[in-house]
Amino acid sequence: MSVFWGLDNFKAPDSGVAVTIGTFDGVHLGHQALLEQLVSTGRQQNLPTVALTFDCHPLEILAPQKTPPLIQTASDRIHRLADSGVQDVIALHFDEAMAHMEPRDFVQQVLLDRIHTKALVVGENFRFGRARSGTPALLKTLGEELGFSVAIVPPLVVDGRQISSTLVRLSVASGDVRQAARLLGATFRVKGVVVHGDGRGREIGYPTANIDVPTKYLKPGNGVYAVTGRFGDTAIRGAASIGTRPTVGGTTLTLEVYLIGFDGDLYGQEMEVLFLDKLRDEEKFESIEEMVTQIGKDVHAALQTSEPAAELAAR
Repeated sequence: MSVFWGLDNFKAPDSGVAVTIGTFDGVHLGHQALLEQLVSTGRQQNLPTVALTFDCHPLEILAPQKTPPLIQTASDRIHRLADSGVQDVIALHFDEAMAHMEPRDFVQQVLLDRIHTKALVVGENFRFGRARSGTPALLKTLGEELGFSVAIVPPLVVDGRQISSTLVRLSVASGDVRQAARLLGATFRVKGVVVHGDGRGREIGYPTANIDVPTKYLKPGNGVYAVTGRFGDTAIRGAASIGTRPTVGGTTLTLEVYLIGFDGDLYGQEMEVLFLDKLRDEEKFESIEEMVTQIGKDVHAALQTSEPAAELAAR
């Protein structure tokens, strides 16, 4: 398995490849079904498999104000694609020039001339090229004309709902991280650098790591969550609070993580926070003492929370 950031270092085999294309934000179960079809197609036609994606969400270039909060970083997305069973992942640089390519030009110049596509697997809702004018039906037509096969994969429906990145975002934003894990096939997580807070957590006996997550990335709705914090080679169960801290008159949205039993300096380190389940909504307490009592209950509940991974493995 190899990852290529751009086409310059990718050497297309003369025999051709089987390809799928998409933004793949989240690499959710619907994406995974598409990737499984790609691997199957490659096996049947004796072709290497390639997942073709982009180095950013296209809307970041086309309409920044409309870009949804991203489920994962580009690096995490690409490496998760690489773990799906495909042989190569290519992250195309998406810019204004690519955004304005005519669909036929994209097929000819990228899929055929640069990648040597012999088989293409796309989702039913896939769109590409200038003004999203390229469709699976057009790909079918071009495939017949230019000599490559096209398989169109219908959306994956679970419990009557179509699995999509939008549905994942809605689940996370509502605080239903358990449901998000089922849609993703993996625990929802965020990454950020540990920064200095006001030290109030240490004063009340629950020192927290304040995580600075870039605003472009998706975060769960306000509340308290059972989490696992990962930094370096260490993973520790904890309780996290997302909100404005109304009890102490806070106004800024923060993510604070109390790592149970940990006592150390994490400032400046990157931490990955895995959200296992929501414990309760954000509350404004009548006193600090009442808040501390509730935090103790939250910590106990966090320790009792099972990991979504166990549920996913049992599916």
